[in-house]
Amino acid sequence: MAQFGFMATSPDNPAYGISFRVLQYFHHLTNRCPQLSIQVFVKTLCYMCGTAFRSTYRSQFSNALDTYLEIQRRIETRLQTALGRTDRFWNIRHACIPCTYVLQNEPPLTFGTEIAIDGNNSLARMKRVAKEPNESGERESIERTDSRRIDDPMYLDRGLVDQFEGDLKSKKSKTKAAEPVSAPAAMETAPSPCPERWKNLADDSKKKGKGGFSETGLFLASCRHEAALAFCDMVESGEKFKYPFAVLNQLLDLLPGPILIGYDIGCGVSES
Repeated sequence: MAQFGFMATSPDNPAYGISFRVLQYFHHLTNRCPQLSIQVFVKTLCYMCGTAFRSTYRSQFSNALDTYLEIQRRIETRLQTALGRTDRFWNIRHACIPCTYVLQNEPPLTFGTEIAIDGNNSLARMKRVAKEPNESGERESIERTDSRRIDDPMYLDRGLVDQFEGDLKSKKSKTKAAEPVSAPAAMETAPSPCPERWKNLADDSKKKGKGGFSETGLFLASCRHEAALAFCDMVESGEKFKYPFAVLNQLLDLLPGPILIGYDIGCGVSES
């Protein structure tokens, strides 16, 4: 079926096939409109073709889409290898040509790279839980375990991000232990008023996620030319300090310096 431009919906004796162009079209649509669901798209196709919608069509389209995306990822990997781009962080080092490409004898810039980091709550995902609570009064998760891994250093997985939550606590404890050491009066500065004004500068223990959401948003770093550099999911929490720490740890050694970082609560992060 692939020779005729169709993706089979099952590996053995497929009864249906979906055009590669339709799969590509849906992939581009969801890149621009993540809210578009597979079921709505399949219902639209059925309406255009004059066919009654069945729930199995949604599952078959989903299977074909997963296979199509995996094929695209493998093609991209083979293409990058053929071009000699075997460095794992090649995409980050060359994400933006104006920022990362340095000419010969180019005079040094005041800031080699200018980036902005911030969290976004628009890409939240609902948590799937059981309708009835258990004996302890809590609703257990009914989500299936997703064993898929994104082999792209731009995306930071939960395990990598959570490492910086423990580091932050240890740094705070070390700071408290060193408080008795008095500093010269000339070095003392007035406390920043930002923690009282910015909700995002509150203690991490107070940054709870909104009820019902498994992923509360996305934390992104981009350059001044709007090229994405690194991102991670905010999981069942607000904008904790571990998210900027993880993103910046990934980027500081990969981008030309000095690096100018713009962040709406940067005054609090810089003191952590």
